[in-house]
Amino acid sequence: MTVGLKFLKSKSEYEKATRQIVDQGLVPHYQQVKNWDLVNIIPELQDGNILDMGSTDSYILHNAVRMGLKGKKYGVDLRPSSTSAPEVEYMVGDITDKMPFEDGFFDFVTCLSVIEHGVDVKKWSSETAKITRQGGLLFVTFDYWTPKISERTLGGLKWDILDDSDVLRMKNSVLDNGFILDGEEDWLSPVPVIDVTNGTPEAFPDVKFTFGFARFRRQ
Repeated sequence: MTVGLKFLKSKSEYEKATRQIVDQGLVPHYQQVKNWDLVNIIPELQDGNILDMGSTDSYILHNAVRMGLKGKKYGVDLRPSSTSAPEVEYMVGDITDKMPFEDGFFDFVTCLSVIEHGVDVKKWSSETAKITRQGGLLFVTFDYWTPKISERTLGGLKWDILDDSDVLRMKNSVLDNGFILDGEEDWLSPVPVIDVTNGTPEAFPDVKFTFGFARFRRQ
């Protein structure tokens, strides 16, 4: 069964994801917890044009190169990338406003833990729909917890962890722009896996939450 919307539920899930990434000879994320994001996306990538949104030093694109996938590989972020990779073009730009790509150019679009950082979801989903081909896949991950955690900052950016209503608002905005949720929804028992008191990397402040994942297909 394909799951189109789900949540990280345990430390063992991201530890297993890390082992999978390493065993496949791919590049693991420097924050082990984020390998859960990667393992839900990388196996789904095939030959075709790929865009990673909010892509600073993109693990998605680096691994697409390592896998030998054919096609154009772009990363767009508000800040310039501090690294480079063969076959990857990094661009400074706004993912909500007139990105310089032809309509339907991308077969795969990824957006990892970006939309909680002050992104206008309506504009983002509209812009994403324009550049994704019919049948193309959009993968989104996001920081999540319910009840709502008050807005704060992380890495100098606004940080507004999504709650149930935010997730539904994001999902509906994407659906309104010509996508379908590609799989079943699993809202079962999310737990606050991200917790520095339990050994999560200290890159995250002392706030308890987890990650969510959504997979959409362009109609």
